[in-house]
Amino acid sequence: FWALVRPETGEDHGEAWFGLVACSGNWKIAVDRVPSGPTVVTAGRGDHDARQTLAPGATLELPVVVTGCTRRGLGDMSRRLH
Repeated sequence: FWALVRPETGEDHGEAWFGLVACSGNWKIAVDRVPSGPTVVTAGRGDHDARQTLAPGATLELPVVVTGCTRRGLGDMSRRLH
């Protein structure tokens, strides 16, 4: 789970950006802030022992990443995730 909020965000007011990886296995979330630019969030399959070679025509099912945003505070964020 990750959440980015402004200091003034409260239970029922303010912006919140959030997300999670819907997987109980090996997953990773990274949040990086570029000093002169945006905050970047990457999420998905973990990179620990993640090397996998696929045969021609084979498929790989990756975990679902759920993201969202609200201007109605942390309570609305929580409700949207449940």
